[in-house]
Amino acid sequence: MQLQYLTMIVGSAFMHASYNALMKTRGKDPYFLPGFFVVATLIAWGNIWLNGGLGEVPWTALPVVFLAALFYVVYQIFCNTAYQKGDISSLYPLTVLGPVLIPLWAGLFLSEHLGGQAISGIMLTFLGAV
Repeated sequence: MQLQYLTMIVGSAFMHASYNALMKTRGKDPYFLPGFFVVATLIAWGNIWLNGGLGEVPWTALPVVFLAALFYVVYQIFCNTAYQKGDISSLYPLTVLGPVLIPLWAGLFLSEHLGGQAISGIMLTFLGAV
């Protein structure tokens, strides 16, 4: 593995942990989460402006991009509420169950076939979170 990629992974993990710590310590501030989204939106629009547009993203994909952003915002609101009312050490493992739920939803809604190895991985991840 190249040092550049390892640095990105470690940096991402540090930023993720820092964000969750900020959510726990500042989550009761009514301006923190909206302020976070305003800053993130400004950075994203600035990046689009600096790169000269959306690049390879077709205009027809924008509704899906908007829905993904909306789901992320709702996820963060739920996490913020949970962090305000509970202990982060017991709640955080539940926030990272996406790899468990996504294949299950894909099987349910998209008729994707899950093999034995995938189901074993899902169960192992679920048991680790529990």
